[in-house]
Amino acid sequence: MKEHIIHPIQPFYDEDSQILILGSFPSVRSREQMFFYGHPQNRFWKVIAAVFEDETPETVPEKKLFLTRHHIAMWDVIGSCDIEGSSDSSIENVVANDLTMILEKAKIRCIYVNGKTAEKYYRKYIENKTNMKAVCLPSTSPANAAWKTDRLVDVWKEEINKAFETDILIKELFEKKKIGQVDLPVIPVSGGFMHRMYKVKAKGKTYAVKHLNPVIMKRSDAMDNYLRAEKLESIIEEAGIPVVTAISFDGSKMQEIRGEYLYIFPWQEGSITDWNNITLDQCSVAGGIQGRIHSIEQRKKKNSPDLSNIKWDDYINEAELMKSRIAGSLRKSRELLSYAENELNEARMRLPDIECITDEDMDPKNVMWHEGKPYVIDLECLDFGNPVSHVLQLSLQWAGATLCCIDTKKVKAFFGGYLAVYDNGFRGYDKVFGLAYTWIEWLEYNITRALGQCSDEKERLMGEKEVKNTIDRIKHIRKMETKIKEVLI
Repeated sequence: MKEHIIHPIQPFYDEDSQILILGSFPSVRSREQMFFYGHPQNRFWKVIAAVFEDETPETVPEKKLFLTRHHIAMWDVIGSCDIEGSSDSSIENVVANDLTMILEKAKIRCIYVNGKTAEKYYRKYIENKTNMKAVCLPSTSPANAAWKTDRLVDVWKEEINKAFETDILIKELFEKKKIGQVDLPVIPVSGGFMHRMYKVKAKGKTYAVKHLNPVIMKRSDAMDNYLRAEKLESIIEEAGIPVVTAISFDGSKMQEIRGEYLYIFPWQEGSITDWNNITLDQCSVAGGIQGRIHSIEQRKKKNSPDLSNIKWDDYINEAELMKSRIAGSLRKSRELLSYAENELNEARMRLPDIECITDEDMDPKNVMWHEGKPYVIDLECLDFGNPVSHVLQLSLQWAGATLCCIDTKKVKAFFGGYLAVYDNGFRGYDKVFGLAYTWIEWLEYNITRALGQCSDEKERLMGEKEVKNTIDRIKHIRKMETKIKEVLI
């Protein structure tokens, strides 16, 4: 007889959890033990122990220690349902669990579902909320008798190892550069939208490792851009700008191993400001840093603008043909995107004939603060460019453009800090406001990611998410245009 049962077991995870394994709903025996996979005939604990080449845990305390040791989070897809005993096939009236608490606290790099039932309900109720595709592994249930235990181990091990490929890559790199034995696993940390960052410990020291996006590194100009940025990095470091620079090995900062490219940095303590709580003082300090960078070397250069020419209709048609989730929002925003592109091109043609060293990516996510002091990170966008363009764009990002809540007081504070250390003589920033719409180029990049021009499914889903976010930002800037121009006059 069916009963309506609310999931009685709390999720198991901590801030160091890296993979999340989800079952469908706990069996009767699991509900009695108040922990996962309590039935002695379920092969989960035997399989997962073999995957990590560890002893099979027997008691609940041993199972918890095992999961903690190997950075595994566990829960189930279903939060409540009508069910008869432990029968997955009898499940009805499903309410899914909310994974937010796990994903916000833990650094989950991959989600796995144990069997087809878990996969079915994950796809139906959860995937569109997490924007993370789950990898379906063959069920460890005794009902899945066609799968022998050895075969289960082989498949589970192959799939889970994929989540830790970067660990192996970094381990080999550190050995090759004689840095020391890496304490595995490495820990993913926040690091922007294009590349992946990891916290790595070796021989008692801590490092930050940036794994460069393989798709970007295939571009014909990628290597030249990075090498140019490295040279400029040295110049601004010598000028006393507070930056965190990559470590050189044998005269090279960029490291290559097995066709992948990485940077190794000394670990910088501190934190990135909460985007919701950026202060006026931080805006002023950030503006001052950008001004100091611009003041290092200004030179005359005739303005030859690189005008935007994005094939919006082609992208819309491709998205609709692929039945992509981004198709509708692109179609609805078609008129706005044309307006933004036209304004951007006109503003670029009005720029003055000057250039200097610029860091166009020095937004709040790329400035760390430690004991009140700023440290600029992620310097691969260093180049020569027009200071007028970059100061306007950065002022809006520090003022809240990314979160669609621009505070004009923060725009003014950023410019105040900037002009206090560097004044290139240009007046009339309101006449080049269209530069604020450079977001359309970030939008195009994410459209290509969302349509599959990326390295993996996780990046494609990130592309979909950023398409929506970026369109929202462009809408917000258009709404705020008049108010911002009044501050810029």
